Amino acid sequence: MMLPKAALTVLLCAAVAVIAEAHPHVFISNRMHVVFGNGVLKGISFSWTFNQMFSAMILHDFTPGVDGTFSPTVTETTITSWLSLWAGSQ
Repeated sequence: MMLPKAALTVLLCAAVAVIAEAHPHVFISNRMHVVFGNGVLKGISFSWTFNQMFSAMILHDFTPGVDGTFSPTVTETTITSWLSLWAGSQ
């Protein structure tokens, strides 16, 4: 009996399927400001703006204080946690 092409395609795809490791995509807008004065580099500053998904994940995973900000300890934990997750997904 001959299998239809669609069924054969599905079977072939299933035979060679690999585990997909999904992760949410985070979009970051960043800016770099270079400050010169009298022809000399005076400073460089960076600003990062994360998308709503990342912000929602942070607020879900970590609890800000009553003033809506994160303590230095929570901030450090957050950065370390997310960097290790990103490094592991590469």
